[in-house]
Amino acid sequence: MNPYSYEEEMAWRKSRELAWEIFGVTAASDFGGDGQLKNEIRTASFAIMGNLAEGFERGLVPEFSHYLTTAKQHLARLGQQMQAVERAKYLEQVLCHRINFLVEDLGFLVSSLMTHVHASRISLDVESEVLEEV
Repeated sequence: MNPYSYEEEMAWRKSRELAWEIFGVTAASDFGGDGQLKNEIRTASFAIMGNLAEGFERGLVPEFSHYLTTAKQHLARLGQQMQAVERAKYLEQVLCHRINFLVEDLGFLVSSLMTHVHASRISLDVESEVLEEV
């Protein structure tokens, strides 16, 4: 059992901030009547938060790695969708820049976690090889 909660993880807290920022701006704008884009942006933002939480709670390195990769994919999708929002001028430029900053910042945190998990996986593989030799 992990005594550490996903809610303590900086990447999850940043994903929550991003998700609620997205929720707020999508609630305040009709996105030029593009309800599908609005829903896709909301879905992607909350999927990032959910994948980080679920991966952490699984407690196994391979599963956590999978969920981090999925979160990173949703971040890429959200970044692409925000480019469309900015180009179509569905939101004020300052809001787009704030969201894009959060997406980039969170992407850095998730990438750092992925690197750490990958390094842990490598060290586990090396340890198991050493044990097999003994």
